[in-house]
Amino acid sequence: MREHTELFEPTKKSINIVIVALTVIAFFVMQFWEKNSTDGVFYGHTTQFLLEHGALYAPGVRNGEWYRLVTHLFLHGDIMHLGNNMLILFCLGNALEHYLGKFSYAGIYFFSGILAGLGSVVYNTDNTVSVGASGAVFGVVGAMAWLVVRNKGRLPGFTGPRMLIFVLMSVYAGFADRGVDNAAHIAGLIAGFLLAILIYRKPEAETEVVP
Repeated sequence: MREHTELFEPTKKSINIVIVALTVIAFFVMQFWEKNSTDGVFYGHTTQFLLEHGALYAPGVRNGEWYRLVTHLFLHGDIMHLGNNMLILFCLGNALEHYLGKFSYAGIYFFSGILAGLGSVVYNTDNTVSVGASGAVFGVVGAMAWLVVRNKGRLPGFTGPRMLIFVLMSVYAGFADRGVDNAAHIAGLIAGFLLAILIYRKPEAETEVVP
C-alpha cells in the first residue's frame, strides 16, 4: 500500500499539475496585459478588466457568451484568491486524480466548474461578476467526499469525519465572506459529488484498504 503522503504528490504527466500551471500562468499573463492594476501594484485585476476578458457575467452568458463558463475558471481577482484555490487544488486534486485517472479527473474538474458557473448565472443578480476556479475546486472536494463515502471512510489519507469537517468549514468560509459566489460553490460541490457517483468504480484492490 502506498504511503498516505504519496497520494498528494503529483505523478508524471499529471493533468492536475497542468491545470494548476495553466491557471497560474493565466493570472500573470493577464496581469501583464492590464496596464492599470489595483493601486499600480502587481497583485490584482480590476473588475472592469476581468469583465472584458472572460469573467462570469449573467447577462453575457444569457446573450450567448458561453465561453465565460470556462474562461472564468482561469481568472482570479488577486494573488491571494489564486493562491488559496491552487493550494487546495494541488493537494486534493492530486489525490483525486490518483483514484480516478487523469481523464476522469479532468472531466470532473471542468464539468463541475461549468455547472458551478451555470448555478451562479441562475441564482445571482445581473450585475454579479465572478471569477476563479472555486466552483471547479469545490467539485473536486465533492468528488473526494463521494470516494470517502463509497469506501466507508477507509480511504488512505482521508476519513469520513475529516472530510465532513473540511466540507463544512469550506462552505461556512464562503458564507462568512460577502464577496464570495456561494451559488457557484454549492453548485460545484453538488456537481462533483454526483459526477463522482457516475464515474468512480472502486477497484477490488481497494476493498481491503484500512487507514
